[in-house]
Amino acid sequence: MSKISGPGLSLPSNGPDYPDGIQGISSATSNVAIDLPPGGTWKIPPGEWMIAPGKVSVIQYLDPITGSWLIPNRVAGVATNEYVCSDGQNFRVANLTGCPVGAQVSVGGSAYTAGSTSVTASGAGTNSTWNCLVGGQISVVSIPTAGVGYGIAPLVFIEAPPMGNGVQATATAYLTGGSVTSIGLPNVGAGYTFIPKIKVIPNPYDPNYIAGSVTTNAVISIGTVNTGSISAVYCIGNGAPLSSVTLGAVTLTVAGTSGSGASVVAHYMQTVTSVGIPGAGVSVGTGIGLIGTVGGGAPITSQWNNPNIEHTNFIPRQSSTPATFASSITAIGTIIDSGLFISAPTPIMSFPANSTGGLLTSASLPSVSLFMGSVLDTIVVQRI
Repeated sequence: MSKISGPGLSLPSNGPDYPDGIQGISSATSNVAIDLPPGGTWKIPPGEWMIAPGKVSVIQYLDPITGSWLIPNRVAGVATNEYVCSDGQNFRVANLTGCPVGAQVSVGGSAYTAGSTSVTASGAGTNSTWNCLVGGQISVVSIPTAGVGYGIAPLVFIEAPPMGNGVQATATAYLTGGSVTSIGLPNVGAGYTFIPKIKVIPNPYDPNYIAGSVTTNAVISIGTVNTGSISAVYCIGNGAPLSSVTLGAVTLTVAGTSGSGASVVAHYMQTVTSVGIPGAGVSVGTGIGLIGTVGGGAPITSQWNNPNIEHTNFIPRQSSTPATFASSITAIGTIIDSGLFISAPTPIMSFPANSTGGLLTSASLPSVSLFMGSVLDTIVVQRI
């Protein structure tokens, strides 16, 4: 298969990002294992790579709109290799456990001014850095032309906001009887200083379009809203990892020459480092049970809908830890999978059959506590 390429632009030199030794990976049979401490990153050198990102590390890409490193919204750390064709600048592997990775705007406030409003971190994560956007979110004004003959919803494209100072908005069309009757905004965007162009294009796999039955294309009218409100806050520097992770360990403060009322909550990449036993329980059987987790996704509800930048679409990987029971919990085993989360999950338990033969009551149930933090990870890279 031939590669598709074009003239492009010259990339900057590799500089200090790549130690000399890593350039020695030249054959498909040579693997290199790299330890990434919490907060550690490895920018992927130019070329084609097969990467096993370890249990808690993630492969990130540099978003050209915000200028920040984004985390894919799929489950991370699953035992599969990832193929990356890197230009040497826009992809990296990062162990972000213990680090702030994003924020949700719980209250947007009012009367803030773009360019004179900032967000600073205090508390345990004071060396993380953040960017703040004011207003410039997208709304659908009307559908002047609904279109005729669609068999599959058409694609909707929205022009990007200013580079390095905005969040890309996305839109989805919904059909009734072959016409576009509503538009959803999975990402309302942020930082638009102009009303962007919006284009509706028939899905190239729409059988009606292929047959020539799409006789009229839809037209959508959009505008910008929420002037003066904090529309997005995103992390541009993760800083050093926290020794232990709890909601509120990092306090984000919005400040500027004007405006008030905004509230922003940081969330952190984290994993289970140990399991405690506040209450061992009684009459819960004898044998081996399992302590698992549920939840661990976005910690709060955002006022706005920007899941790509807020990481609210991140899918946690749940943890599992064996436990020994002898009527009560007698020991916690070695963690099988510490999981990966952006908020503290809730522990759940499965235990052996009740040795008394009766039903468990709330008084007899054991309780466990999860300690969340950061761990070392090992990635394996192979040039192909």
